[in-house]
Amino acid sequence: MSKKSGANKQNLDNTRALFLNLATDEFSKYGYADASTDRIVKLSGMARGSLYYHFNDKRDLFRAVYIKSMHEMADDLRNAYNNGGQYPRDKFMALARQYFAICADPIAGRIPMIESLAVLDGNDRHQITNETIRPILSDAIGDLAKDGGFNGQNRNMIAMFLFSTLTESGRIISVLPNAKATKEQFFQTFEMVLAKII
Repeated sequence: MSKKSGANKQNLDNTRALFLNLATDEFSKYGYADASTDRIVKLSGMARGSLYYHFNDKRDLFRAVYIKSMHEMADDLRNAYNNGGQYPRDKFMALARQYFAICADPIAGRIPMIESLAVLDGNDRHQITNETIRPILSDAIGDLAKDGGFNGQNRNMIAMFLFSTLTESGRIISVLPNAKATKEQFFQTFEMVLAKII
């Protein structure tokens, strides 16, 4: 590959990253319906054609932002789990606490918890979730099971139950007016439920 080709690819990657960052701010601030690709293009300082070189339309741009947000969430959850203590239960609770914190953040939680429901179909969200945050939860549940948790219960069913509980609780937290305070109550309830099933 020539230096020119490498530099060109780097420029394309940088332009795509710029649009993704600007679009993340736009969708977080205005929501999908009121987000403006005109504002994104203007802030980028690029030509409109540059945006559409990378993304087919507004929905395609949102999907890319959602994927980026889910990868960032996955990284945050993995870090929380890995640094959550010595025991699998403590590590799992650190993961849950971080999940609720993300959902309670009006910027970080809006795209994955609220806007994605209006823009992406269930199969698309499911596929992206399977590639990002679900493996972390499955690993955490596997560690709990190896440590003697779940008393022989079906691990897949437990995983679906816990994932659904986290996700729906997170969605509720993300729309509450006092989300940061409420997330602690959700966390305590989740901790109590987890104690019953492990």
